[in-house]
Amino acid sequence: MGEDWKKFSIEDDIDEQMFSVWIQSVLLLPGVGRKKAWKVFEEFPSEITTSSEFVNFLCDKAKEIKRFPKLDAPLIHAKINDAKILLAKSIGLKNGSVINFRNFPRKLKNLDDPPLLLHYIGDKSLFNHDSVAVVGSREPSEFGRKSAIEFAKSICREEKAVVSGLALGCDTAAHRGALEANGKTIAVLAHGLDSICPPENRQL
Repeated sequence: MGEDWKKFSIEDDIDEQMFSVWIQSVLLLPGVGRKKAWKVFEEFPSEITTSSEFVNFLCDKAKEIKRFPKLDAPLIHAKINDAKILLAKSIGLKNGSVINFRNFPRKLKNLDDPPLLLHYIGDKSLFNHDSVAVVGSREPSEFGRKSAIEFAKSICREEKAVVSGLALGCDTAAHRGALEANGKTIAVLAHGLDSICPPENRQL
């Protein structure tokens, strides 16, 4: 892939682009989840500016973190390349972008257990918009479905955004209600931005 990923706008400058790539590369390591990844970046040295420096840092840091997988330079370099490809996929989509925790809006920064990296499509100002989560059964009764729609509409009338997943059932109804009320709605996906699951909600 070379340096083609740089043509996409991940963040404001190349330093933030590379930092997002490094975060993603750690999250791609086998056996590393969000909590272990946080241990890598919670006291990240500001003097690290190149991928070679990052690789050396990560090899040393991995030895300090309990139950962190054993690493070597070729594996980390491979994951950095995989991360560039993955981020380029997300931000190559219409209005797609990636933001890391150093640049999170206030409400994301204040979460008790925040992510390190967020892939998104759309208006990131909604991250700081007052919002209400609407979730429920994937197989609601007709009454439950209609209730989710009406509840979402009432949230939007209060000029708040609806937040839900994109599953069938109550999640779908909540988004439909918000759209019918010409309101704001946010779908939180458990997978990449380059696919829609379930496919029935692609148009939604």
